[in-house]
Parts: sequence; C-alpha cells; structure tokens
Amino acid sequence: MESMTTRLPVTLVFVSGDVLAGEFLLSTVDGDQVQGHRLVLRFDGEEIAVADCEYFSALAAIRSALEPRGLAPRCYGASRNVYPSRLTRDWGGMRAYRMFLGRPGAVEDLVSIFDDGPDVDPVSVQVQEEFYLEWTRSLDPTRRVAAEAAAARPSRRFRWLPIFNTRKGLTVPDPGADVASAEAPR
Repeated sequence: MESMTTRLPVTLVFVSGDVLAGEFLLSTVDGDQVQGHRLVLRFDGEEIAVADCEYFSALAAIRSALEPRGLAPRCYGASRNVYPSRLTRDWGGMRAYRMFLGRPGAVEDLVSIFDDGPDVDPVSVQVQEEFYLEWTRSLDPTRRVAAEAAAARPSRRFRWLPIFNTRKGLTVPDPGADVASAEAPR
C-alpha cells in the first residue's frame, strides 16, 4: 500500500552543461513484502523507480542509473559535500548535512536532499562517497580505517530493490548479486 505521493520538480544536468526538466515522485510503501520509501524520477518520457528504506539511498540508486548517460539531478542529495548521518537516514533520509573539511556537521548545515541551491555541485555517487571519507578523516585522522570500513560495508538495515525503467527495461540488481545473471523484468 502506497501513501500519498509528493511531486517535486528537479533539473537534470548533462556533463555538457545542457539541462532537462524532470520530476521526483516520493511516497511511502507499507506492504507485506517491503516497507520503506519509493522514489520515482520522471524525465523526457522515461521513468526510473526505486524502493528503499530511506530516500537518500533511493536517490543514490537513481543517480547510479543516470551516470552512464552523463546525467545527474541538480539537488543537494547529489552534491559533492552533502551526506546524511545515521540519524537522518533513520528519519527517512530526506535531509542530509553539508560537510566542510575540518568542521563537524551542525544543525544549520542540514538541507533537504531534493532542494537546489547556489552551492549544489552535482557529482557521481562515488565522488560523493570519497568526499564523505575525506571529510571524516579531516575531523579525526585516527578514525580513517573505521570510516573507510563503514563506507565500504552496506548497512544491514537497507534492502535494495530493483530499479525498473519503464521505457528502456533497465534493471539494477541487488549489489550482492551476480551482475551477469540480472535480467530485465517481463
């Protein structure tokens, strides 16, 4: 069962600098098989949908599907220096912290991951995670090994569900699955 859907406009940016209008659709999923959040990106007649335990991870999955096309959403959730804490993930992943090297996150650094702003710097999921590790090391260099291990290990509470692009038949398998065995849904 899905809750009411929230629609949010988003600008998609190509590597070339060209832009494309899109729309995020956010809803909560509460069913027998899965509970969590559903995020859909609609643009240019296409739709990419992901269900996850929280919105930041769902957005990361959509961004990963867009990266091969040289396309990224222009929003704080895709920005180099924005990343959620465990607490903001537990609250649904709608908010995350803007990170500044050498400075811990503060309440005034919280942003909505779907908002745009003058300081948004859209990057790949990998570049964003690398900046998060760099930020963590800048706070306490002795935490380097623990931070890298935590970032490399997927959280046990998150369950990745397939992405399905209704026009292209695109699927993204479970990260632990053999990619060669993944098939498009019928």
